[in-house]
Amino acid sequence: MNLGTFVDKLIAERQLYELQEPVNPVLEMAAITQMEGKSSSNMALLFNKVCGSKVKMVTNLFGTEQRIAAALGCRTLTDFRVRLQQSLVEINRPDSATALQKLTRQSPRQRLSAAEATVEKDLSFLPQMRFWPQEERTFLTLAVVITRSVRDNSQNYGLYRVGISDATTLTLNLLPGSQGGQHLREWQAIARPMPVAIVLGADPSLIFAAAASLPPACDESGFSSFVQRQPFAFSTAASVPLEVPQSAQVVIEGWIRTNEVENEGPFGCFLGSYGGKNFCPLVQISAICRCSDPLIALTLAGPLPTEDCWLARANHEVLRARLAIDLPHLELLDLPLETAFHGLYYVHSSQPELGVADIAAQLQDIGYFNRLQMLIKLDPDSPMPTDSNWRKIYMAARPEQMWRLPSAELDELLRNTPASLGYPPDLLRKSAQRLSEIHDAYAPN
Repeated sequence: MNLGTFVDKLIAERQLYELQEPVNPVLEMAAITQMEGKSSSNMALLFNKVCGSKVKMVTNLFGTEQRIAAALGCRTLTDFRVRLQQSLVEINRPDSATALQKLTRQSPRQRLSAAEATVEKDLSFLPQMRFWPQEERTFLTLAVVITRSVRDNSQNYGLYRVGISDATTLTLNLLPGSQGGQHLREWQAIARPMPVAIVLGADPSLIFAAAASLPPACDESGFSSFVQRQPFAFSTAASVPLEVPQSAQVVIEGWIRTNEVENEGPFGCFLGSYGGKNFCPLVQISAICRCSDPLIALTLAGPLPTEDCWLARANHEVLRARLAIDLPHLELLDLPLETAFHGLYYVHSSQPELGVADIAAQLQDIGYFNRLQMLIKLDPDSPMPTDSNWRKIYMAARPEQMWRLPSAELDELLRNTPASLGYPPDLLRKSAQRLSEIHDAYAPN
């Protein structure tokens, strides 16, 4: 299901509000998104008229379990985990990594000729967005970044932060330890420019696959094909030696200058503060191919809970499916939305003799719990942690049930201190009025 089809589905099911009046991409669009994402309705938002551009924007796309599950072809996230786990078990491999690799390699692929597209020379067709007041440039979130290994030409699809430096140059925040970061090191070692393709408006299932906890040799396009239950259609990029998804709304192609970096500037993050200011490699754009009426999905990073918490919770189901194969004595319990990016996990174990430090060591050894900061081993009769009771369960845990890294940054989270990145009061008032008008327009007669 491509992005346009998914948006049409949400419109038909009344899970999305359309905003027909012009919206300013500098802070206003983001402020409206933040308010709606934290409201009781929590709808996806389609901005049909973004000032300064003909590009349509959709935000809060994955902001509920119903919507993220629908993007994964299921009714609930539990259904998604059960389907994935059954498929991995049927493959009959000794661990989840090899099972996932075989699953994705078996998924059908379909090469097509390049789609009819408008070719751009620069990024002037995009709106100049700002999400938070102290950010200094436009960031492209939910951008699926395609890189290639020097060793075996395998491709990786990753979800990395992309910043617009100027009309023909981008910063690319390839995270340390990521597969894209590994590819960059390989190209740096041979002192050659690195080809890259940045997909805006990718299929929802590919956006998720790019963010999921898949092993390095696992093909994200194959995982997307498994999720969609149909072949992954791709074509060859116009100016770089990469394969790109046929259904992409926009593909920005270019070359990474492996010996040049630029400070990307501040970026509002989930801690309710400004992170960023990282030195990132630069992408020199070589071609931009887009459909005639592009639709781009964006996510608003900021104080939790936000839309990307639901992507994290869906990834939690991937972890649970893998854990059932790799460490079947462990049950990884539901992930509270507020803890989605803090590395706090609750577990039950069918082996009571194992201490919490032993379990933490096991999780670290299997390699895909790299965000583990704190672990709480619960008694068999303990309640399940939920969005409403997880702090109470944490406070009731005994010292011998808890393990944490010395570097764990959980104090603010546990204090439940509301965080804010500081929209101007007049903007908040205007955004609240816009949302009120939309709610009234969509209210049942």
